[in-house]
Amino acid sequence: MFDFNDLSTRLIDLGPTWNDAASALIVAIALGLGVAVELLRPR
Repeated sequence: MFDFNDLSTRLIDLGPTWNDAASALIVAIALGLGVAVELLRPR
């Protein structure tokens, strides 16, 4: 069985580095989705 509590504790231990990486990843995904929606939208 996978232990989510253990994983979250380890991620929290990483602290600011993890938060910065996650934020950057979320922003990149959001931008990518926005661009994809614009490109796929029929004119």
